[in-house]
Amino acid sequence: MTQPAISSNDSNPATPAEILDFWLADGWAQGWPTPDLGKRWFGGGVALDQEIKTRFGAQVVQALGGGLQDWENGPTQPSSRLALVILLDQFTRNVFPWNQPGV
Repeated sequence: MTQPAISSNDSNPATPAEILDFWLADGWAQGWPTPDLGKRWFGGGVALDQEIKTRFGAQVVQALGGGLQDWENGPTQPSSRLALVILLDQFTRNVFPWNQPGV
């Protein structure tokens, strides 16, 4: 299977806060998100994969290459570290869905 290209969003990369807002909504501030995010977290689908690939794909690739190490211990840590975990653990599943076990 041919892997689709990931466009670079270097001119306007997402901040850790934007990643947390996308994935957790107000859950980071409230302790649990007000909106029901179950469909996003567990339902997935082509549309969500494309949205994440478009918005965060370049940063996923950057993180996989070690390019966001400053998020591990940066001034906004622990939120920047959590955003990095979401990029590396969750968003890789959306950006590279064909690379999952059983797919």
